[in-house]
Amino acid sequence: GNQAGQVSKKGKKKHAKDESDRQKQAEKKRRRLEKALANSAAIISELEKKRQQKQEEQRRLDDEGAAIAEAVALHVLIGEDCDEPR
Repeated sequence: GNQAGQVSKKGKKKHAKDESDRQKQAEKKRRRLEKALANSAAIISELEKKRQQKQEEQRRLDDEGAAIAEAVALHVLIGEDCDEPR
Protein backbone atom coordinates (compact mmCIF):
# COMPACT_ATOMS: atom_id res chain seq x y z
CA GLY A 1 0.00 0.00 0.00
CA ASN A 2 3.07 2.19 0.19
CA GLN A 3 3.14 3.01 -3.50
CA ALA A 4 -0.51 4.04 -3.58
CA GLY A 5 0.22 6.62 -0.86
CA GLN A 6 3.10 8.03 -2.88
CA VAL A 7 1.01 8.31 -6.00
CA SER A 8 -1.71 10.34 -4.28
CA LYS A 9 0.94 12.62 -2.73
CA LYS A 10 2.51 13.16 -6.14
CA GLY A 11 -0.94 13.78 -7.57
CA LYS A 12 -1.65 16.40 -4.92
CA LYS A 13 1.67 18.12 -5.55
CA LYS A 14 1.05 18.17 -9.28
CA HIS A 15 -2.42 19.54 -8.69
CA ALA A 16 -1.00 22.33 -6.52
CA LYS A 17 1.60 23.09 -9.20
CA ASP A 18 -1.09 23.18 -11.89
CA GLU A 19 -3.12 25.50 -9.69
CA SER A 20 -0.21 27.90 -9.17
CA ASP A 21 0.63 27.71 -12.88
CA ARG A 22 -2.96 28.55 -13.67
CA GLN A 23 -2.83 31.50 -11.29
CA LYS A 24 0.43 32.67 -12.84
CA GLN A 25 -1.13 32.41 -16.29
CA ALA A 26 -4.20 34.32 -15.13
CA GLU A 27 -1.95 36.98 -13.60
CA LYS A 28 0.01 37.26 -16.85
CA LYS A 29 -3.21 37.54 -18.80
CA ARG A 30 -4.51 40.20 -16.42
CA ARG A 31 -1.30 42.19 -16.70
CA ARG A 32 -1.39 41.94 -20.46
CA LEU A 33 -5.01 43.10 -20.46
CA GLU A 34 -4.20 46.00 -18.17
CA LYS A 35 -1.28 46.99 -20.38
CA ALA A 36 -3.49 46.77 -23.46
CA LEU A 37 -6.15 48.85 -21.74
CA ALA A 38 -3.60 51.44 -20.66
CA ASN A 39 -2.24 51.52 -24.21
CA SER A 40 -5.65 51.96 -25.77
CA ALA A 41 -6.51 54.63 -23.21
CA ALA A 42 -3.28 56.45 -24.09
CA ILE A 43 -4.04 56.09 -27.79
CA ILE A 44 -7.57 57.38 -27.29
CA SER A 45 -6.41 60.42 -25.32
CA GLU A 46 -3.71 61.03 -27.95
CA LEU A 47 -6.34 60.91 -30.70
CA GLU A 48 -8.58 63.20 -28.67
CA LYS A 49 -5.70 65.66 -28.28
CA LYS A 50 -5.00 65.51 -32.02
CA ARG A 51 -8.69 66.01 -32.75
CA GLN A 52 -8.79 69.08 -30.50
CA GLN A 53 -5.63 70.45 -32.10
CA LYS A 54 -7.22 69.93 -35.52
CA GLN A 55 -10.37 71.71 -34.38
CA GLU A 56 -8.34 74.63 -33.03
CA GLU A 57 -6.30 74.76 -36.23
CA GLN A 58 -9.50 74.66 -38.26
CA ARG A 59 -10.93 77.49 -36.18
CA ARG A 60 -7.73 79.48 -36.67
CA LEU A 61 -7.82 78.80 -40.41
CA ASP A 62 -11.46 79.83 -40.50
CA ASP A 63 -10.60 83.05 -38.67
CA GLU A 64 -7.67 83.67 -41.02
CA GLY A 65 -9.86 82.88 -43.99
CA ALA A 66 -12.51 85.28 -42.73
CA ALA A 67 -9.87 87.96 -42.15
CA ILE A 68 -8.42 87.40 -45.62
CA ALA A 69 -11.87 87.45 -47.19
CA GLU A 70 -12.58 90.68 -45.32
CA ALA A 71 -9.27 92.17 -46.43
CA VAL A 72 -9.95 91.12 -50.01
CA ALA A 73 -13.45 92.55 -49.86
CA LEU A 74 -12.08 95.81 -48.44
CA HIS A 75 -9.32 95.82 -51.04
CA VAL A 76 -11.89 95.30 -53.77
CA LEU A 77 -14.14 98.00 -52.34
CA ILE A 78 -11.34 100.51 -51.78
CA GLY A 79 -9.08 99.63 -54.65
CA GLU A 80 -11.51 99.14 -57.51
CA ASP A 81 -9.83 101.97 -59.35
CA CYS A 82 -6.21 100.81 -58.78
CA ASP A 83 -5.57 98.02 -61.27
CA GLU A 84 -2.53 96.41 -59.65
CA PRO A 85 -2.13 92.77 -60.73
CA ARG A 86 -3.45 90.41 -58.07
